Amino acid sequence: MFKVVLLSFLFTFSAFSKTEIKMFTYHPDPPYVVNEKERSGYTFELANFLNDQLDSNYHFSVVVLPRKRLNQLLLTDNNIVVPWTTPKWFNDISKRKFKWSKPLLIVNNLLISNVKKPIKSNNVRGLKLAGLRGGKWLEFDHLIESGTLEKVNVSKYYSIIQMIERGYVDGGIIPSLTVKYYQNAGKVGKEIFIPTTPLSTNHLQVLIKGEVKLKKFLDKKIIQFKETKTFKLMK
Repeated sequence: MFKVVLLSFLFTFSAFSKTEIKMFTYHPDPPYVVNEKERSGYTFELANFLNDQLDSNYHFSVVVLPRKRLNQLLLTDNNIVVPWTTPKWFNDISKRKFKWSKPLLIVNNLLISNVKKPIKSNNVRGLKLAGLRGGKWLEFDHLIESGTLEKVNVSKYYSIIQMIERGYVDGGIIPSLTVKYYQNAGKVGKEIFIPTTPLSTNHLQVLIKGEVKLKKFLDKKIIQFKETKTFKLMK
């Protein structure tokens, strides 16, 4: 009985003695977040893997939030990680504003459109495209600023598919993994044109705002995570 109580105490003490790390994600759709209440999806799987590590001094808690709110928290808070992103999306090509992990996942961005009026090139002047609110379009941001391209902001990637199907926009930019998920779920109609050539290819990393030890821990664990069955099913 004493041993059981002692082990329970040690486990509780260990959990409370760990540094709390917020794992923020602004990707609210599958496969990154499948069901927030049930804590399913790539982001939760990554957090669970990290929390299961016996040599960890950290505990990771997933928080789903809009990109604009994330930008505000990055200015004031510490002990933050943001998976599934790149330095170029945070204006940090030089990697001086934040620390960055080793590459985690390679994902394409696709410019999808309506089959009746497919967009088969990067010539999008005069068009109306839907995209995630706060997301960076390095290829087209200058056109939006000049007023030659209209961006319609949405809170979820699936809204892009719906808006194209209903003819509200000409097209939209969406991660290839998200398109694939919705295709497998039967949620992408025949109205959607999906190009074979991606708009861009991105080597997704983890943005880190915290101590150097945290980056070293993540770099080590990402290598291990990429050897798991869970990760291999992500491709």
